[in-house]
Amino acid sequence: MRFRYTFFVGLLVLLTDASGVSAQPATDSVAVKPGPIKLRPTYAVLKLAPLTLLDIDPAWQAGLELRTIPSVSVQGEIAYGPANWAGPFPNLNLLGADYLQDGWSHQPSWRYRGELRYYLPFRFLQTIFKPKRQLNGVYIAAEYLHKDIGINKTTSSASGGLITSLDYSQKINRTTRAGHLKIGLQLALSHQKTSFLSRVFIDVYAGAGRRYVNITQTAGPSVLTANGRIPEALRYTRFIPGLEGWLPGIAGGLKIGVAL
Repeated sequence: MRFRYTFFVGLLVLLTDASGVSAQPATDSVAVKPGPIKLRPTYAVLKLAPLTLLDIDPAWQAGLELRTIPSVSVQGEIAYGPANWAGPFPNLNLLGADYLQDGWSHQPSWRYRGELRYYLPFRFLQTIFKPKRQLNGVYIAAEYLHKDIGINKTTSSASGGLITSLDYSQKINRTTRAGHLKIGLQLALSHQKTSFLSRVFIDVYAGAGRRYVNITQTAGPSVLTANGRIPEALRYTRFIPGLEGWLPGIAGGLKIGVAL
């Protein structure tokens, strides 16, 4: 009798413990849902300017935009054009506008730009373009431009069809310094957080300002004739020595960038 009583009491205790264990939540097996994927903030954008390949002085141009504070960034660009290069699309290029003759040829060209831009904090723009989160939205900018291009001519004396000595080399340089105020729009191609296109930007801008142009001969005897006239080979080009002054300036273009 005592054995049966002990057996039933023990069985009751086991059932009670089992029910208690099964009633506890299985915290170890609960699946944790992943949180939303956050779009990494953009602090720098590497850019290319394809339209400079169609410029009168075609060049490869690249730049870097760096964010300093949420609505302000600085941007620097550099462009290089090889000597006598008509670009990848010669039929669309305006290099021939200089009509160089009599042995004159183009030297390599260099172009530098520095820019300070401010993204406008309009509320409706923040909703659409999120300028506080990325380098994205409508902006205004102040730009400084420096450009150096030139032409040269080498004159040699010949005897019997062979070059026997090098007489001299003449060089003319055209320097441009300009300041522009611009307005532009920079957009990411996608706002999908998992898409690579959210890191690709299109930058379109336009503006106006003033340019100071200075044309000087830097090497060789004067290209002007004895009575001070411009030789026919340079008369209809952009390289007439001694010319300088202020001109109206315009700026416009399109850039493609990738956030780093």
